Amino acid sequence: HNLLETDVEQVSQLSSFVDSLLQYHRQATQILEEVTEKLTARVNDAQSRPRREFRPKPRQSFDYGEESNGGYSPSPTSPPAFSTAEASCKALYDFEPENEGELGFQEGDIITLVSRIDENWFEGKLRGQSGYFPTNYVEVVVPLQH
Repeated sequence: HNLLETDVEQVSQLSSFVDSLLQYHRQATQILEEVTEKLTARVNDAQSRPRREFRPKPRQSFDYGEESNGGYSPSPTSPPAFSTAEASCKALYDFEPENEGELGFQEGDIITLVSRIDENWFEGKLRGQSGYFPTNYVEVVVPLQH
């Protein structure tokens, strides 16, 4: 009689364990489906963007002419010109959003500044998306007007 009660208890615990496993795997499947959707959206976004062309930086020239006496004379380089007076910044690093409402970007992206949230966060727009990002990931090109 005692053995039968133990069997029922073991089967009951096994059933509970299997239910827990099933719930775990359902949640894991849901998470993986969401990740797959986000990755597919990123791939589509990346494919729709024009590819950046590689342009080597101009080499510095060494002038060995008589007038320079063999000294180094760097070629003049002009800073990049931005035709817009719109407040903007340049991404110094890639930023992957970790929370809802954050704006992700890649190093070198030019982001339109909307506002300064506080000393650590900006709000900006990039490729039709808007959100928040840390100020230390960017270099301000055209400052916000107060």
